[in-house]
Amino acid sequence: MDTSELEKHFFRVYEDEADALFRFVSFRMADREKVLDIVQESYFRLWKVMVEKKPDNIRAYLYRIARNLLIDEYRAKKDVTSLETLVEAGFDIKKEEGINSHDKLDLQNALQSLRALPEKYREALWLRMVEGWAVQDIASSLDETESNISVRIYRGMKLLRKALDDRQNI
Repeated sequence: MDTSELEKHFFRVYEDEADALFRFVSFRMADREKVLDIVQESYFRLWKVMVEKKPDNIRAYLYRIARNLLIDEYRAKKDVTSLETLVEAGFDIKKEEGINSHDKLDLQNALQSLRALPEKYREALWLRMVEGWAVQDIASSLDETESNISVRIYRGMKLLRKALDDRQNI
């Protein structure tokens, strides 16, 4: 692939995934500036890899890079993800039109319940349910088998339903 085609492909990936990657990272990190840094570094590293060789699944590879950068950041800072991150990222539940207060409360409960799940379930559920990824892409991104990811999604949904039921009964 020549440089011109490579650049077009890279910018297409950027246009298709930038917002979703930002949400993916911001759901896990409270500091907006660090989120932007991780997203930028992810694309920088993706470009370097694309120049050397083309990964099989570029989208999954991009998310794997971002996930590894997040892990590095957690190890360095022990940062904690918070619901406020979603507000900073433009997901202000209070300002959304057409959403009544009951729906806002349900959404807040769902996000808090999702955040409380163990990471392996939370990540698989986020990619599947929020980002709409196929199980095959999630498996590739997390370097797991499709069957493991399917089980994680199933078990994660079960845990999420239980957590939501518990919150409603309070």
